[in-house]
Amino acid sequence: MKRLLTLSLMAFALIAGGLFTAPKAQAAAPTCVKYEPISMRYPGDGKHQFVCGKAQNDPNGGSMIIYNAITGLPSNITTLFVNENVYWYYFYTPSDASAWFKAHYPNNPYTVTGGCGGTFTITGSSPTTIAWVSEYCVDPVNNHVPQNKWVQATALHEAGHAFEYALNPTGFNAYVSESSNFHQLASQDLANFIKNTPICNVWGTTVPSDYEVWPPSGGNPGAVCNTQGQVNKPYAGKNNEDIADVATGYFFVDKIDGGPSPLYAELFAEEWAAKTGRNAPPVFPLMDGGPLAHGFSCTAFAILWFFDTLAPPPSNITWPTGCTKPTGSWTS
Repeated sequence: MKRLLTLSLMAFALIAGGLFTAPKAQAAAPTCVKYEPISMRYPGDGKHQFVCGKAQNDPNGGSMIIYNAITGLPSNITTLFVNENVYWYYFYTPSDASAWFKAHYPNNPYTVTGGCGGTFTITGSSPTTIAWVSEYCVDPVNNHVPQNKWVQATALHEAGHAFEYALNPTGFNAYVSESSNFHQLASQDLANFIKNTPICNVWGTTVPSDYEVWPPSGGNPGAVCNTQGQVNKPYAGKNNEDIADVATGYFFVDKIDGGPSPLYAELFAEEWAAKTGRNAPPVFPLMDGGPLAHGFSCTAFAILWFFDTLAPPPSNITWPTGCTKPTGSWTS
């Protein structure tokens, strides 16, 4: 579930971006074959979807799950994906993905260090985006390899990244999530979210997945509140932002508030997946049910506008209550 990046100058690993322990040994690159279901619609049109190595034997039909998730998107999105060369791969493990990228892009391989999926793009005269999901994941806290129970949700999260890259395929600085307008809206959302109380109404009793927790070395802190509506010890005395740093730090810690990003790209992708009408068991259950369900209406408004129109919100629209029209750019 992860962020991409341009192969030219940058490489952020998938939901791992430096968080996870890299595989100790480099596996041989798996062989990938076209995935061609009977209906032959994008991405299973014989050109844009592949299944690799042992993932071909997945008894749960991960390739079909990915296919159904993407074909369920509106036609304006799938047409954009076709026109902007968005491809889908299903691997057995993140190690297989890493080996495949190293074999096919030896001069600047995309580094995979964990997680359940990823997205990267190559800029240039013919931009290409590759989104992938794995049957098995690397758990960032326990460093074991649980089965990916979230193939659909992972595919939709990666589709959020792919959508952003396809909108502006010229490069990183043109991506919506890296624009000054999106950052202004995210700052407004964070300010509104911090004021949202009571705490237990916002966070509830959902236990964060290990993929949401940052840093992984600290272990999973558990649910914010107990069933009696009381805040649990790891979060006592904290406001929403401080809780977010602990429980959903993959999205928040030291990122919106002045530190490095992939935050903005991850926020864009997960909001895109969570708020555009699909229903899948979330990889990020606390993020989806907490912050995204109790705030972030400003960025969500912009994302949904892009989703519906493939264009930025016009200057004369009325923004939701609590959101001030951004005054910057959507491409820088």
